[in-house]
Amino acid sequence: MQKKLIVLLLLPLIVFGVCTQVFAVQGLDPDKQCSITFLLEFDSTPLEGGKLTLYRVGQISPGGNQFVLVEPLLQDGPDLDNLEDPSLAKTLNELAVEHNLPSYKASVVDGKAVFSDLKTGVYVVCQLNGEEIPEYAAINPFLISLPQWQNDAYIYDIAASPKVPLQPSPTEPTQPQPTEPDDTPDLPQTGQLKWPVPLMAVLGLAIFGIGWILFFRAKRRDV
Repeated sequence: MQKKLIVLLLLPLIVFGVCTQVFAVQGLDPDKQCSITFLLEFDSTPLEGGKLTLYRVGQISPGGNQFVLVEPLLQDGPDLDNLEDPSLAKTLNELAVEHNLPSYKASVVDGKAVFSDLKTGVYVVCQLNGEEIPEYAAINPFLISLPQWQNDAYIYDIAASPKVPLQPSPTEPTQPQPTEPDDTPDLPQTGQLKWPVPLMAVLGLAIFGIGWILFFRAKRRDV
């Protein structure tokens, strides 16, 4: 009896939920044109220069109640279960570049990058090499869906404010410490050793003694 009572109490909530979902699906227009305006600021200062790139990686399913991957990502791509997952955005960005999907680009002018005439679906937002804003690093890829369900209505023209990271400061190379100059003059090395010096002195004395002996002998002969 208690279980039946719980079912009867939950039945209106279940019916209400189903009716709400059907109403939301019926209010969806998959062929309506959409737009995204990206606001790029740093410390409330609008940024200038660079570009943003979009890849359409998802579309509305035939039933109109969820997003599914576009071809050719549908065969081996991940599920679109959590569009806020950074790793999912990174993976879909790499797959979009690998499969050469059509890209949409907009320049950053006065802190805005505007994309118009977009189809409904899921887009990965990124900055390719060379599209960075001057003095800033590339934004991390992220996913955004069109349309979005807000305040019990579908919004086809939305605004987003991606975080723009600063360019990391380059690491300065370590300067070698200067060494004190050595004032001692470098003497040329001749390779001559010191041991012949006393030997030559002894030979000089011997020659000098022999010379004196010969001198006195000659003198005696003359006498």
